[in-house]
Amino acid sequence: MCLCLVLVAALAWLVWFSSLLSVRTIRVEGSQGALTQQVRQEARSTLGEPLARVDVAKVRRAVAGLGPVAGVEVERGFPSTLVVRVVPRTPVLVITGQDGSRRLVDRDGRAYAPAGSVGGLPVVPVGTGATSPAQLRSLAAVLGALDGGQRAQVTALQADRGGWVTFRMGALQVLWGDGSASAAKARTLRAMQPVAAGQKATRLDISTPGRPVLS
Repeated sequence: MCLCLVLVAALAWLVWFSSLLSVRTIRVEGSQGALTQQVRQEARSTLGEPLARVDVAKVRRAVAGLGPVAGVEVERGFPSTLVVRVVPRTPVLVITGQDGSRRLVDRDGRAYAPAGSVGGLPVVPVGTGATSPAQLRSLAAVLGALDGGQRAQVTALQADRGGWVTFRMGALQVLWGDGSASAAKARTLRAMQPVAAGQKATRLDISTPGRPVLS
């Protein structure tokens, strides 16, 4: 009995207090470049701490507070690794400020990080008035519904105060409406583009996707 108690005590000390099972490595998965470094910095305080005693919820909250992070999981990887799995936000547009600054916006309408480069994303100047979260969500809903080929054709993207979205695809002006039924509107747009080209139409209203109007 005494020997068993000694073994249990030794094992508890090894797991909870010994430096043998302390955090020596922080492995970040799911991210690249600067974001990986930011995540590692947020978890840096755990280095040297016994892995079993690491407050994974605290690390999760710290990493989740980073703008580019949409989701995060933190796990212990014995004997000495803290594993941080990150789901980065995916940008769908860029907004530009009056001072020339640019920020990435994800499909939830969140402006979350500086845009180092546009990378083919649609750019929405602040001057269009699309600065409120509701307006950004409408724009993001539109761009999130379009496929890559369609997004590449979008120019002059705008949203008014009510979230009503318009844009151009070449010579065609598209009246999208608000952010509702975006998947249906994207399908309607795909079907109507060749029709518009054949009729040399300059305006397509798909605010009611079941009743598109060309003019």
